[in-house]
Amino acid sequence: MEKRRLSCSKDWTTLSIANFDEKKTLYLNYNDINRIEFDEILINKLFRKIRTEKIQIFTNTSSTPIEFIKHNHEKYFEEYKQELSKFARDNKISLIDRIVL
Repeated sequence: MEKRRLSCSKDWTTLSIANFDEKKTLYLNYNDINRIEFDEILINKLFRKIRTEKIQIFTNTSSTPIEFIKHNHEKYFEEYKQELSKFARDNKISLIDRIVL
């Protein structure tokens, strides 16, 4: 059963990202986040490539972005996108949406 990994605080200033494999939770304040990107990617699945979406959160604290791929987080992915869009808008964080409908 898939568990929710991303949530915004009630005052929309903090993101919490759970990593259940390592039993850790990462808390990011809005000023720790440089930008958020929504993008389309191709992944290999059963000997073929499929198109899916991913979310990348670029932070000041890490050189690699935090990624959520729709294929792995199907149940909550659209909620993540909506919450991150509102979070970026409310906190004046750069949001880049490269998903073509």
